[in-house]
Amino acid sequence: MKILAIVTARGGSKGIPRKNIKLLNGKPLISYTAEAIKNSKLIDRAVCSSDDDEIINIANDYGLETSFKRPAELAKDDTPSLLVLQHAVKVLHELDDYVPDIIVNLQPTSPFRKKGLIDSAIEIFINSKDADSLVSVEKIPHNYSPFSAMELHDNYIRPLQKINEKKNNRFEKPEYFARNGVLNSICTYDCLITKNSLYGTKIIPFIMPREDSIDIDENFDWLLAEYMMSKKNKC
Repeated sequence: MKILAIVTARGGSKGIPRKNIKLLNGKPLISYTAEAIKNSKLIDRAVCSSDDDEIINIANDYGLETSFKRPAELAKDDTPSLLVLQHAVKVLHELDDYVPDIIVNLQPTSPFRKKGLIDSAIEIFINSKDADSLVSVEKIPHNYSPFSAMELHDNYIRPLQKINEKKNNRFEKPEYFARNGVLNSICTYDCLITKNSLYGTKIIPFIMPREDSIDIDENFDWLLAEYMMSKKNKC
């Protein structure tokens, strides 16, 4: 079985400029994802999809394959991940007739993947033969639940969901989950290319604790990552 990891790392990050190669604890952010891939016993090929020469060079230094450069039209703020992954898979097929069975999409913005996590998720996915994809998620805190959320309407706020005011405590609210970015997706070739979907309809949840779900998007996330890294170094 061919299992391909694709690390997507464009150069034009807005929230934190040059985020994907910014130094976290003395190492480029992308290096943590590259090292997590190296620790995997199941991934047999790993590529970096980037439009940026500096990112490509650093990714290559940390062992990621950089046999192609992502075109600028696929590196915009609103470019869907689906198109980026499809481009990488199609280019590898054109370059050396390589067709993966499973595609693992790993973002550089999750530097706290524990050893064995990637392989555990892949094994779950492989053993669930009918699934289209697997996605890592974290449980949404009760105060962020749709049953706690409010929307603005005519200068007033109102509940987003109809609620029973007599039964509105945290223990009676339904459980909701949000993608955390650690395993952005693990999907089949058929799902990505034939079904033209990143997730398909049969999605396995890989539930993770909140402390392992840091996804760096804004400056606050970076500060939190620095704090978590400093605590990790002291252990």
